Amino acid sequence: GYIFTGGSGTITKGTSVTGFTLTLNLNLPATGGSKLNIAQAFGTTVTNGAPDPTKPAVDESGDAQFNNLNVDGTPGPTPTNGVATGADGTDPANTNTGSGPGGEANIITVVPPAVTGAVAIFNGPENKPTATGPSGSTNDDFTNKSVTIDTAQAGWTAGVPNAVNPQSTGFTNSVSQATGATRPQFVALLPTSPVNATDLPNGTIVKIVANGNTVAYSYTSTGGFVPVVSGTLPLSITVPTTGSVNYGVEVDLPAGTAQMAGFPVSITSFANGAPLVTNPSTGATIFPLVAGNNVLDPTDAQNITIDRLYTGYLKMLKEAQVYKIEGGVTTIVSPFAASSPKAEPGQYIEYRIKYSNISESVPTNSNSVGLAANNIKILENGSTGGNNWGASTTHKPNSAQDSNGAISYENGAKTNGDTVIAEYLDTVPTLAPGAFGTFTFTRQVK
Repeated sequence: GYIFTGGSGTITKGTSVTGFTLTLNLNLPATGGSKLNIAQAFGTTVTNGAPDPTKPAVDESGDAQFNNLNVDGTPGPTPTNGVATGADGTDPANTNTGSGPGGEANIITVVPPAVTGAVAIFNGPENKPTATGPSGSTNDDFTNKSVTIDTAQAGWTAGVPNAVNPQSTGFTNSVSQATGATRPQFVALLPTSPVNATDLPNGTIVKIVANGNTVAYSYTSTGGFVPVVSGTLPLSITVPTTGSVNYGVEVDLPAGTAQMAGFPVSITSFANGAPLVTNPSTGATIFPLVAGNNVLDPTDAQNITIDRLYTGYLKMLKEAQVYKIEGGVTTIVSPFAASSPKAEPGQYIEYRIKYSNISESVPTNSNSVGLAANNIKILENGSTGGNNWGASTTHKPNSAQDSNGAISYENGAKTNGDTVIAEYLDTVPTLAPGAFGTFTFTRQVK
């Protein structure tokens, strides 16, 4: 039972008191059922400024009669325990127009419709739910991002693929229904273990965010994703017949994660085709009251999108080889290697910098979201950063090359045809996912 005292406890003639609501979770079986509810008011009439217990004021909801009168004006049964009496009827329209002795109970009947399967749903990058991936299907489309590496953290060393503790990074995905949908659908969202269980490090935390709610999951290669709070139901969103709905995903990789690698988080959307149910009291849509609504079943309509997080994606390798030219014949003295070759006066050192974007390439017209590297600058200065070739070697004219970039020499003061050059700046406007390039220049030992 519930007790609600209206206002200050006294309701003056001609006034109304509102604001008391009661919300119940209707745990009905798969076959459906009905719920009846009647509200009862108990009070006393005020006589000479004081409550008069001999003159009760009582009423029950569901009809237009006051003071619990019958339709013919005679007194009805006095409510006593908050339960409709056996003689009471119902108010099927829930408009307080029921008739019969006493009050008439409100009735809500839920008849679960036959579930014939969900209309296909699409789950993809932001505003591109129908995106496709490398296979050409909508189940391996992706959004790629890169974390910011904190170079001040303990143990980090430039040029070494250290283990790092990446920052948490957010993604935005979108869900829509296929053309021909006739009604909105509830769609549940879950992180799904990668095909290769070791593609994600143990301790990865994934949060799904929508409508102001967040559900967090923790990953292990042996147990997959489990809710951080045990027993948490999947987060669900309502997907309309047209257009798309966005939701957020936050990926937090643990300390000890390797650099220069991609970590895929698959998000699967599920829909079982049950129509929405409208709460007659509030007009709000609520979960379909059918068996299996909160159980993700292999027969549900499903679609996957991948949120892939890279711990760095622009890779560079510098090598050098030594050769000599005698009588017009070029002879390799020391082939390309990352170690430091030895060169003698008159010989040539060819420096080669290979750079690549290791992120997943984007299929043409797929609407998957790639990770381009923009405004790349490769600076080679022979007198700084431990280099000493600026004074001990000369530039071999026209040897500096990069088909992807534009090279300037000593801040534009020199050209590729000069010999006295100590600084090169190679600028690459953009490097697409999966693309690579090579910057080379040659020095002759004095």
